[in-house]
Amino acid sequence: MRSKKWLTVVFIGVATALMGELRFAPFGWEFRFGMGSSTFFFLLLAFRQAPPFLTGILTGAVVVLFRVLTSTLFLEDPYSFVEVLFVHLSAMFYYWAFGLGITLLPTKLVQKNMLWFGLFVVVIDIASNLTELFARSVLQDITTLSWTDWLALLVVTVIRVYFVLGVYASIAQHKQQTILKEQKKRYETLLNVSASLFGESYYLSKVIETVENMTNRAFYLYRKLRQEQSAYHQEALQISQEIHEIKKDAQRIQAGLAKLNNHDHTFEQLNLKQLGDFAIKGNESYSFFLNKRIRFRQEITSTYLTNKHVELLSCLNNLLANAIESIDKEGTILLSIYEKNEMTYFEVTDNGAGIAEEDMHHLCEPGFTTKYREDGSPSTGIGLTHVQHIVTDLGGFLQFERSHVTKVCLVIPTKRLEGNQQ
Repeated sequence: MRSKKWLTVVFIGVATALMGELRFAPFGWEFRFGMGSSTFFFLLLAFRQAPPFLTGILTGAVVVLFRVLTSTLFLEDPYSFVEVLFVHLSAMFYYWAFGLGITLLPTKLVQKNMLWFGLFVVVIDIASNLTELFARSVLQDITTLSWTDWLALLVVTVIRVYFVLGVYASIAQHKQQTILKEQKKRYETLLNVSASLFGESYYLSKVIETVENMTNRAFYLYRKLRQEQSAYHQEALQISQEIHEIKKDAQRIQAGLAKLNNHDHTFEQLNLKQLGDFAIKGNESYSFFLNKRIRFRQEITSTYLTNKHVELLSCLNNLLANAIESIDKEGTILLSIYEKNEMTYFEVTDNGAGIAEEDMHHLCEPGFTTKYREDGSPSTGIGLTHVQHIVTDLGGFLQFERSHVTKVCLVIPTKRLEGNQQ
């Protein structure tokens, strides 16, 4: 860590010396305006781990040495080193004073109030220039600056400081946006995983309920066979025990799923607009995976917060996936969310192949499907069954409409979805 800090300090010094060669000297002598001071200030902002005063000392030394070694007089006559050194030595005091001034400023001021931070830096820059001018007056015979020269110095300093702050703020904002984008991506992934886990957990709870009933029936059969002194009563007991073991294993899996599903509490509630955005974005990826050109649209007028977003997203993912699969190559899918008569409607409309009239009454039956995989095997046929179970548990119902478009609608009481309603 220490070596990395020193490398940073050296880098700032070398970069400042190189950029300092982009300059102009408006006063006719070696006091100059250049990119070196702007580069030094920017790099101090960018590399906060570099101690400003120490960096200023090293940078001042590097800048002076670089100017001496690259000066025409020294290159023509190496014995003039001391003479050339005195010409450029005063520049070192600028970086020393500037580094000291930045050290005295609160470290978080640039984040809290950039305007005031800039004003303080302007004062520090002017003071650093005064320090350089004083050192130059001691080391050399120089002309005193006029009031117009001082005004020019002030204007250039203000422009330079706020230009650097503007560049720094733009880069920092871009970095922050990148971080937020990554966080949003992680958020979406967690939400979709949570919805998937909820779906699997929901099915598993149904399996456990069925297995529990089977256990009770098997034990009842054992007792009945025992009363009748049947030779099969021990076998019935063994079946009952094995079914009970299956139930316990299923409960362990369910507990693990519940733990995973509740592991991240970063999104305990979500508004319906965000819910729609997540549902659409996830299924856009699915449509790309299937090489289909589908235009997704949203019409969302209800935007209240709900803590049932995982259940709702699980349902919407099923409906949107069905809509995508019903479209051949290209089409349009509309997601609408609105309120009417204390009910919230979640509608998915598509212009795909549609629903056959004879299939309308079988859509939510477990195992019913009209979809087949590439190998000819049928789909599971449990997607809409899963949706119906969730919607029913929330006190709602499913609606299907068929005309020139297909519309599937979840209708759920608003009070069951709003806020922390259970």
